[in-house]
Amino acid sequence: MKSNYSVNEDILVLTLNLEDTKFDNFGIELLQIVRKKALHYVVFDLALFDVISSENITFIEKIIDILKLNAIDVIVCNFNVYSASILFHFIDEITFKTELNVQKAVNAIKNIKKK
Repeated sequence: MKSNYSVNEDILVLTLNLEDTKFDNFGIELLQIVRKKALHYVVFDLALFDVISSENITFIEKIIDILKLNAIDVIVCNFNVYSASILFHFIDEITFKTELNVQKAVNAIKNIKKK
C-alpha cells in the first residue's frame, strides 16, 4: 500500500495514493489495518488527486462498500475545486459522505460519535 495513514483516537485518516487505485487487494489491506486497530471511522483524503475520474469514484465507492459492510463509517474529503465541480456536475448520485477537508471530516465524525 502506497497510501499514507494516521490514527487519531479511533479515526483512520488515509491520504489515498492514486497508485493504490490500481491494486485489487487494496480494500483487503485497508480492512486489515482497520480491524487490527479496532477502528470505526475512516477519512479518505483525496489531496493527492489532480483530477478525479469516474474510475476513481467507482474505486472509492467499492472500498467504502467493503468498509460499510464491516460497520465502518467513511467520509471523503479534499476534492480540489476542479474535481469537485466535475464530480457534482456530472455524477448523478454520490453514495458517500463528503467534507471540505480533513479537519471538517474529523469534526463530523466526532459529532456522529457524540450522538
